Amino acid sequence: MGLTSGDGCTNCEKGKYSEELGISAESCLICAAGKFNENEAMFSESACFSCPAGKKLEDEGTDAEHHDSADKCLDCEVGKFSSSVASTSCVDCSAGKYLPYTGSGSIYSCLDCEAGKRSAVVGLARESGCELCDEGTWSNHTGFAGVCANCAKGFFNELKGQTSKDACFPCGAGKKGSVAGQTSEDLCVDCDAGKWSDVLGFAGDDCVDCDRGYYNEEEGSSTMGDCKACEAGKIGTESGQARADLCIDCAKGTWSDKIAYNGYECMKCDKGYYNELLGMSSNSSCVACEQGKRGSKSGQTTEELCIECAKGTWSSVLAYSGGACFNCEKGYYNEKVGQNSSDACEACDMGKRGTSEGQTSELR
Repeated sequence: MGLTSGDGCTNCEKGKYSEELGISAESCLICAAGKFNENEAMFSESACFSCPAGKKLEDEGTDAEHHDSADKCLDCEVGKFSSSVASTSCVDCSAGKYLPYTGSGSIYSCLDCEAGKRSAVVGLARESGCELCDEGTWSNHTGFAGVCANCAKGFFNELKGQTSKDACFPCGAGKKGSVAGQTSEDLCVDCDAGKWSDVLGFAGDDCVDCDRGYYNEEEGSSTMGDCKACEAGKIGTESGQARADLCIDCAKGTWSDKIAYNGYECMKCDKGYYNELLGMSSNSSCVACEQGKRGSKSGQTTEELCIECAKGTWSSVLAYSGGACFNCEKGYYNEKVGQNSSDACEACDMGKRGTSEGQTSELR
């Protein structure tokens, strides 16, 4: 045991001890970091008491005054804890947590940031340091240190601190989402002219095209019914037409009575008929080749393509589509083209006989 000063020996002072006999007072050992001793003349290291959980004593045995009282064990600061005795330092609460009290002796003293909040900072001292999830994001986790989840593309959220994906509102029909994590409804993009979408929260790159044969001049259309049919006498050029003037007129020599016609060519006027106008919507627009003429082909675009009956022939038929007009009978001839009656065939004179049908002159 330590000797009193009356024995001529000096006591080890508070905060120190000695386990050996015959040493000087200067050789007394200081209690280790995390420990203290409030008594003099201690002869064993076990006389150094451990600082309790929630406190620390950092000095590594350099100064006995730092180990001479329980008061030298300092409370862990806010944002920190110590769950073991004889601690030399305290531990930061992990990211996503905070601790507003000093002297905490357990990791469970660290409080979670609420859902809808996050923190990447360790050792956070105040709940106010938990950051709200930004607009366009959400988190349903407590004690969260990561990045809040984005609202899916096609959805938006204009408020901070949201705790559920249900806080993300869908872009309306006729619109599409621009990016994940939208912060405003204004960032929902209208469907282009020529397109439509009836889907809430549409996340595609493009809305649905109006079918070929239809067009839509308005942006933000929410139904296929907004696509208008090309008129009769016109052809749709492509799907997703944005203007009525992209519906092309039926060509000369053709017609169509169908609205929203999506073929590549309108119906041709029959052989023996022609049509010199664009955009016709009825076969009644096809004009018959006159008598004494025959059609050259279907889809004629001018009257000039109606071929006159050759010499020696005739036709009284409107819109005649045969390969050749009718021959004058044997014994008759016709020296003129474009004749529209058999009366144009003249009889061979008496004393003469016909050589063949379709004679073109009296000399044959």
